[in-house]
Amino acid sequence: MFLILVVIIITIFIVCFSFGKLRENFGKVYHRGNPKMMIQTCPDGFESRGAVCYKKCQPGYTGIDDICWADCDKLYGDAYRNNGIQCRKFWPMDTKNRPLYYRTPRFVNVRCPPGYSKNGSMCYKTCAPGYKGDKMFCWNTKKWDKDYDRHIIHPYQWLYHPSGFLE
Repeated sequence: MFLILVVIIITIFIVCFSFGKLRENFGKVYHRGNPKMMIQTCPDGFESRGAVCYKKCQPGYTGIDDICWADCDKLYGDAYRNNGIQCRKFWPMDTKNRPLYYRTPRFVNVRCPPGYSKNGSMCYKTCAPGYKGDKMFCWNTKKWDKDYDRHIIHPYQWLYHPSGFLE
C-alpha cells in the first residue's frame, strides 16, 4: 500500500514538473480542439469515388471506379439484368455483352472548413495570432522558433519525456 502511494506521488510530481517545463520553454500552450475531416470536392462534371474524382458517366451508364458500364435494362429492355460483365435475360434465356468504356481519374480537391488549417491529413482550428500549431496544440511562436529551428523537440514532448531538454 505504501509503495503504491509513493508511485502515485512521484507520478503527480513528474506530470506537474512536465507542465511547468512546457510552459517555461514554450510560453502559453493551449489545445486546439478535436480535428475535423477534410472536405473533398470534385470539379463540375466529375463525381467522387473515395479519394479520386472521375468524369460522370454518359446517360444510360453507371460508374464503378474507372469504368462506366451500360445499364442493361436501358440498353436492351426491362427483361435484361446486369450480371457483371454481361446482360442476362432469364426467360427465354439470353446473354449479351455489356458495353463499357474507361474514364480518366483525377485527384480530389481536399480543403479544410473555414477557420481550420491542414496538419497532416486532418484539419485543426487555426491558431491565434502569434502562435504556431502542430496537431492538437498551439504555442507561443517567440519561444518555439528558437528551439524548433534546431529540431530539438516538439513543444508537447515534455508531456512524454519530462527528464529534461534534449540538445
